[in-house]
Amino acid sequence: MERLSIPRLTEIDRWTFDDALPLWAGAGQDRPGHGFMERLTFEGTPIDVPFKRLRVQARQIYVFSHATLLGWRGPALEAARNGFDFVLHHGWLPEGGWALKLGPEGGIVDPTLALYEQAFMLFALGWYARATNDELAIDWAHRTLDATHARLGLLDMPGFRSEPPKADMLEQNAHMHLLEAMLVLYETTRHQRFLDEAQSIVALLEKHLFQTDRGIIPEFFDAAWRPLPDTHVEPGHHFEWVWLLAEYRRIVGTDMSHIARRLFEFADSNGVSSTTGLIYDAVNADGSPRSRDHRSWCQAEALKAHLIIQDLGGTVDAQKIETITGNILDRFLSTSRRGLWADHLAADLTIKSDHVPATSLYHFFLAFSELRRLASKSS
Repeated sequence: MERLSIPRLTEIDRWTFDDALPLWAGAGQDRPGHGFMERLTFEGTPIDVPFKRLRVQARQIYVFSHATLLGWRGPALEAARNGFDFVLHHGWLPEGGWALKLGPEGGIVDPTLALYEQAFMLFALGWYARATNDELAIDWAHRTLDATHARLGLLDMPGFRSEPPKADMLEQNAHMHLLEAMLVLYETTRHQRFLDEAQSIVALLEKHLFQTDRGIIPEFFDAAWRPLPDTHVEPGHHFEWVWLLAEYRRIVGTDMSHIARRLFEFADSNGVSSTTGLIYDAVNADGSPRSRDHRSWCQAEALKAHLIIQDLGGTVDAQKIETITGNILDRFLSTSRRGLWADHLAADLTIKSDHVPATSLYHFFLAFSELRRLASKSS
């Protein structure tokens, strides 16, 4: 294995452990029993909104569970438990599954059952169980998967609907995150059910999601898993799939590099600005530009993919890793209040976002954790 050159690792560790985690465990956390805040101002103060999305609670449970395992000396486990208790008391629907939005004080304000939310709650439960050895989290993972199959499973096709009323438009994104959750749960528990579920999603990828002729995964499909005519491609999701398929190989032992490398090549060739190295939000299926804006999460996913591409038979590009890392630190994380970020840049590189969404910490934390893990592995 080629030795990885990890740029600015000290700076990344300082931002993660000295700036971001303390801020989001403080201002980003509500009082005990009330979980996490949705968003902060660029000064680091909470913004009042009339809801708390389940995906925010789940992603923050993950962050602080993983921080616990990495040995952060702050109140990581207490924060993870706060989110866990909040969703358990307020988020479960009478019919089964997790609600889309909760109230700031609890209770359900939007009972929509969304596959995306189920996937992230499963992901959070896997990490929380790993950090705490709490079997209750695994019990809830099984209940969640039961409800997902019962209420969102497709009758005549593999995979799931995005929401109960939406059977005519299927999405790849939530399936990708469901695979992410299944890998975490299987690695944590070694329960066959989670492995079977992961393998079924990879089979869906091979048979329906991945378009062999063009080397892409479109975002949206019809009820028979045919790509919608005007659907787009998100380079950030391609990079995310690349990293997940490397994880699948590491955990399950099955080599999916024939798909991963083509996804990587398409995203790296069509989804990256030639002048800045920033990842575009979206391109068309033929690779032509669709949105030249730049979301922060896309940069984090590109970093993860570049870090592990050699595990899939590709060639590591140290210069691109340095460029992506520099873009994240200098263009997105260089806010006046440390531990925050500019979430969305326009094509002209001006900041489009007017607040700091809690959802993005998951992307940064996971990417930086991978960077630290691989730096240790190659040292």
